[in-house]
Amino acid sequence: MKMFRDALRGIALCIRNERNIRIHIILGVVAIITAAAIQLNMGIILLVISSVLSSEMLNTSIESICNFVHSDENEEVRNIKDIAAGAVLINVVVSVLVGAYLCITLGR
Repeated sequence: MKMFRDALRGIALCIRNERNIRIHIILGVVAIITAAAIQLNMGIILLVISSVLSSEMLNTSIESICNFVHSDENEEVRNIKDIAAGAVLINVVVSVLVGAYLCITLGR
């Protein structure tokens, strides 16, 4: 039970402290509503939403570790943070492409 409590605490911390995850959650809700309205495959939509949210949380964790270990400006820390942010960007772009593909194929 403790592991679930700890995991839920981590999710709550991320939502409370990170603007980007709140934006992703809002966009995810919009995607779910849109997908339901036009009868898209909800399983795929939920999968890509969870992927984006998870990658954003991992990015937040990496940034927090970097800030904890090295609080000063540092080129290597900047590179690490940029790589983690890039991973989120790739995930978001591919998720949008998946949504667009589902919408396009729905019209066929």
